[in-house]
Parts: sequence; C-alpha cells; structure tokens
Amino acid sequence: SSEKSMSKSGMLRRSGFRNRSNRRPYFVGQISVMPSVYETSDPAPDPRPIELDLFTTLDVPQTYLRLQIEQELRGKHLRLTQGFLTGAAHAEHLHGTLARLASGFHTLFRALIRLREEAPPASLERTIARVAEIYDLDAEALSGAHRMRGQRRHPGVDETRAVYRAFLTQIERLTSAVDGLRLS
Repeated sequence: SSEKSMSKSGMLRRSGFRNRSNRRPYFVGQISVMPSVYETSDPAPDPRPIELDLFTTLDVPQTYLRLQIEQELRGKHLRLTQGFLTGAAHAEHLHGTLARLASGFHTLFRALIRLREEAPPASLERTIARVAEIYDLDAEALSGAHRMRGQRRHPGVDETRAVYRAFLTQIERLTSAVDGLRLS
C-alpha cells in the first residue's frame, strides 16, 4: 500500500511524487533544447545527391498492364453509359459527365501507347491521334470529350448528345480492341 500524507493545502499527496505546484517552477534557470556540445556556427553540409531512379528498374509485365488498362476502360465505359442513360435529355448533365471523365482518359491513352512499347507523345492531341491510329478509331470523336472539357457551357443539346454518343462508341470499340489483345 502506498503511503499518503496531507499537503499544506489539505490535499492528499502520495509519497514518491514531487510537488509540482504553480507557485514554484519545476525547472530553475534557462532550458536549452540543443545541448551546448552540439552548438556550432558552421552550417550543415549539403547532402550528397543520390542517383536513384526507381522507375527505370521497375518492370511491369505487359499482361498486367493490359489487364489494368482493360479494367480501367471498362469502368470508365460503364460510367459513361450510365451518365448517358440517366442524363440523355439534359445537355448540362451530359456535358458535366463528359468533362469530368475526360481527364482520366489522357492517362489511359498514354498507357495504351506504352503497351505497344512506344514512348507516348507529350501533347494530348498527338496522344489521341496515335491511339486512334493504333486501334483504328476516329480521332475526331475521341477528342470530342476533351473539347467539351475545355468549354464552360455545352454547345447545345443535339451537339452535346452527338459528341457524347460518338465518344462513347469509340471507347466501346477501344475496350473491345484491348480485350482482344494477346501479349507474349
């Protein structure tokens, strides 16, 4: 059992614990976070540069890349189809859906070019043109989503619906083409 004693204020106090009241500071004097042994006026030397590129040594088998691209394409195709079915009568809804999903396709298109072991072009237009050329697609229809993304307002119900439908058709064809790829 621990021994208890009464403090001057009438509170119980256990033995072995210090009294840390606010009247008397616990530490007396200045406290330095950095011990004087480590104090120096010389700045620390710059760290040595490390020659390390993780992605040059990373080897992803083409089969896994194809499966990942196919899965992403199927998911985006499904979202495009759902967006068309739920908002075909509302041009604002179609425009918003197409603009929102368009940005992810650029990354997918670049991966599709890498799947053929080619370096993807830097510009979006050339990337779309190269994907259209490789997979026998309509480049104008594929770039429709990115044109819509750049517009603040939809161009009209009929034109928005036509651009959306053309893009959806090309993504469907692209998904089938990627599904049919056989890699060694």
